[in-house]
Amino acid sequence: MKEATRTSILSRRWLKVWTLIPVLNFDAQQTLNDVQLETKTLETERTSYVNWVNQVLSSCKGTPKMHKFRIRFDLDKSFGCDIDRWVTFAIEKKAEIIELDLRDYFDTIFKKKYTFPFKYYQKQLRSRNIGFPGCSCLTSLQLANVNVTGEVVEYFLSNCLLLECLYIAASDLLVNLKVDGPSLRLKYLDIKYCFSIKNVEISAVNLISFKYFGPKISMPLKCAPRLAEMLIGGSYSHYLIHNYYELSHYLYQLETLSLDVCYSKVTKDLQFPVLTNLRRLELITNTNDEESLLGFTFLIEASPFLHKFTLKFHWYASYIQREAEEPKRCPHQHLKEVEFIGFVGEIIDVELAMYIIENAVRLERFVFDTRKPHMIGSPWEFEETKEKRLARRRAQRLLSKLHPNFDFVVV
Repeated sequence: MKEATRTSILSRRWLKVWTLIPVLNFDAQQTLNDVQLETKTLETERTSYVNWVNQVLSSCKGTPKMHKFRIRFDLDKSFGCDIDRWVTFAIEKKAEIIELDLRDYFDTIFKKKYTFPFKYYQKQLRSRNIGFPGCSCLTSLQLANVNVTGEVVEYFLSNCLLLECLYIAASDLLVNLKVDGPSLRLKYLDIKYCFSIKNVEISAVNLISFKYFGPKISMPLKCAPRLAEMLIGGSYSHYLIHNYYELSHYLYQLETLSLDVCYSKVTKDLQFPVLTNLRRLELITNTNDEESLLGFTFLIEASPFLHKFTLKFHWYASYIQREAEEPKRCPHQHLKEVEFIGFVGEIIDVELAMYIIENAVRLERFVFDTRKPHMIGSPWEFEETKEKRLARRRAQRLLSKLHPNFDFVVV
């Protein structure tokens, strides 16, 4: 948007052309980074951000139709009137993509979240006469750190016939959700950090990707014949590992599976169904040297045609040291690419690396990334530390264990 505005100085005829652009992306991530670095104050920047959006929208009233409208900043309920006007603007302009990310950058439990839909339509919802002019063009709705009820979500699913992507994160009001409908075009469903949720029911014939991070819930997948990608996290991931039969019909058809587990203690030699379609496997976890990541090798062994394995983990030191386990022999014929993000070169990840090196007979590429997963995208992503330098040296030592023609990357 800034580039489009700059073009106005090139020609008098172009003075107002920027006001007709179909994409308004109000992403102020860099400002939030400056706030976190304490070079700016959040309250001051909140006011500046709201004034910026209001000023731009007042100049863009002539835009005939929006393609994408994106708000991304740490805002709370006190700015509700402004946010109401922004969402109204996007819907009246028949925006195809609406993203409302009111991120809680400092993760405070005291933040009073904005509730969607905006006040004008909340009255209609209570009277069961809800209507959103222009929302029929919506293809993607993303709400993060925004309160929304299951009733409102179900309205959009049933009335936005072009909706293909639905993302809801950190809503305190989402309790029950039914994703169902004969004309449902939904392909991507993402529900994260909605810790009040109790039930999710899904019947979506076009659904390709389903991601859920949260508590153990009742989650019947009634009909999802095209489902190919799944991410499960939170306490439900541990439940799924030991009760896989509840979703076994859909596990068999997956091509991509991600498991985000809070800790790495799992029953050794756990039985799991053979996932013949799985090509990409991702494991996300927190762990220390008292535990072992080798407990998760059953997932690799249950995926005979796996091509890529990614490990994202946060390691924290333990006062108890243990001996490294010898990797067991279980040759894997198709695994070609492996990536460790958060590599520290301690027992916890070296023994898993050795397991893969010993068993992946066709391994072509191994990436050791010393960046912490939760730091990627932050101002401290590439901050140099003694721990990172040590981890890179430890990764280089593993090079002697690998085939000379192997693609070995250390970040």
